[in-house]
Amino acid sequence: MSSLLDRIIEDRRRRQPLTMERGMLERMLQDCLGLPAVRSLHRALETRPAVIAEIKRCSPSAGELAGYREPAELATAYEQHGAVAISLLTNESFFGMQKPELTRVAQAVGIPVLRKEFIISEYDVLETRLLGADAVLLIVRLLNDAELATLYGLARQIGLEVLLEVHSAAELDRALRLQPEIIGINARNLDSLQMDLAACLELAGRVPAGIRVIAESGIRGRSDLDSYLRAGISRFLIGTELLRHERPEKRLAQLLLAEDGNE
Repeated sequence: MSSLLDRIIEDRRRRQPLTMERGMLERMLQDCLGLPAVRSLHRALETRPAVIAEIKRCSPSAGELAGYREPAELATAYEQHGAVAISLLTNESFFGMQKPELTRVAQAVGIPVLRKEFIISEYDVLETRLLGADAVLLIVRLLNDAELATLYGLARQIGLEVLLEVHSAAELDRALRLQPEIIGINARNLDSLQMDLAACLELAGRVPAGIRVIAESGIRGRSDLDSYLRAGISRFLIGTELLRHERPEKRLAQLLLAEDGNE
C-alpha cells in the first residue's frame, strides 16, 4: 500500500505542466529576475519567540479545519496578532488550497510569505517566485542530492529564501551540505503521520550555530513551546493548532503570551 506521501507526490507529478520545455523555463526565469527583492524570512526570524502562522483549509491528519477563512483576511489577522511570517499551503488535492490565494495573501500583508508545497521541479520554484512568495519550502526527503542542489540554487538565484525541511539525521546531513540559512525540523513522519517531538529536539541539537532552526508540526499548546524554548529552539511553524480554533489569530496571541503551564 502506498503511503500518503507517495500519493501526494504522484498527484503533484500528474499536475506538472505537460509542456515544460527549456524555452518556457527560461522565460519564467527572466520574469523572476525582474521582480523586486523579497521580504526576508531569515530577518523576520530574528524575533524570539517567532511564529510562522500557517493557512490551509484542511489536512490529511485533521480533516476540515474550523478556523479556516478567506486567506488574505486570516493572514492579515495573523500579522496583527504577532506572526512574523505566513505559511500558505498551495496544494489543492490534499489541503484544499489554490495557488492564486498565495498571491492575494502576499499582497495583503507586510511580512514574508512562505510557499509550503511538495516542490519537485524547476517549474515549481520559478512559479513560487512569480506567485509572489518570499520563501519556498524544500523537503529534503523528496529530492536526491542533485535535484536538491539544483532547486536550492535556482531559488537563491531568483531571490527566494529557502526553508530546508528535514526529519532525520541523514536528511540533516544532506541539507547542511548546501550551507543553508534556515532549517525546519518536522516532528511528523510524512509516511506514518506519527509525531516525535523528542526526536525533533535531539535533531535540533545537531544543527550548527548560526543557522535558524524552525520546529514544525505537533505543537499542541504552550507546554510544547516551552519544551522547545528550554532546549534553545525559539522559532516555530504552527498550523493545525491555530486552525482548529474558531479564531486562529486569537489562539496565536494566546500561545505567544501565555505563561508556562497557564494556557
